[in-house]
Amino acid sequence: MKTRHPLAVAALGWFFGTACGDVHADLITGHSAAAPTGCASDADCAEPQKRCDTASRSCVQCLGVGFVGDCPSGTACAQPAGKCVTACKDAEACSSRVCDGNTGLCRACSNDDDCPISHHRCDASGRCAECVTEGEGDCPDPDHPFCANGTCVECTRNGDCDGEEQCSAELGECAVPCEDGGACSSDDPVCHPELHFCVQCVDDSDCGGRPCRKWECVR
Repeated sequence: MKTRHPLAVAALGWFFGTACGDVHADLITGHSAAAPTGCASDADCAEPQKRCDTASRSCVQCLGVGFVGDCPSGTACAQPAGKCVTACKDAEACSSRVCDGNTGLCRACSNDDDCPISHHRCDASGRCAECVTEGEGDCPDPDHPFCANGTCVECTRNGDCDGEEQCSAELGECAVPCEDGGACSSDDPVCHPELHFCVQCVDDSDCGGRPCRKWECVR
C-alpha cells in the first residue's frame, strides 16, 4: 500500500472549506432533507414541501434542475436537500466559488480551470475532483491509475494487484489481507480489525507521535 503525498491532504482541506454566503455549501452542511414521509407521488405531499422525491420517499420543496416552477422567482433548488434558496447572481455572492448561471447555485467550479492542481477536474455536480471518468485513463499518477468515485486509486479489482495483495475498496489500494491480530509486514504492520487488511496504522499510537489519517502515518 503506497503512502499518499501530504500536499494532497492539505489540498483537500482547502477545497472542502466553505464560506459564509455560499449558497450550495451552506445548504449541504447546514440543512438536511425533510424527514421521510413514505410518499409515492406529489399527491402525498403538501405545501411548502409539495414535491415527492421518490428516491428517498420524502416530501421536499423542489426536485432540482429540469423542474422549472418548483421554486419562486429569484430562488434556486439546492440539492440534495430539495430546498429553495436565494439564487446567486454573480461570483461575488459565492465568495471563492463560481455562480452557476444554469442552476443559480454557487459551485466549486464550472470548468477544470477553476480547480487546484491536486483536484484538477470539474465534475458534473460542480465539485473539483482528482478524476471524472471512471476506470483507467483519467489519472496521471502511474501508481494510482484508476478513477473510482472521483478519486484516483491504485486498484479497483484484485487483478490489478501483484503477489499476495488484494484490492481493498475502502483503501483504494492493494494490500495484504489479514485476520485480527494476524502478522503483517514492516511496511504495513497493523491488521485493521474491521477492514481485515494490513495498514500502516489504525490510530495515532501506531505512528510514533505522528498523526494517523486514513490508515496511513502522515508527516
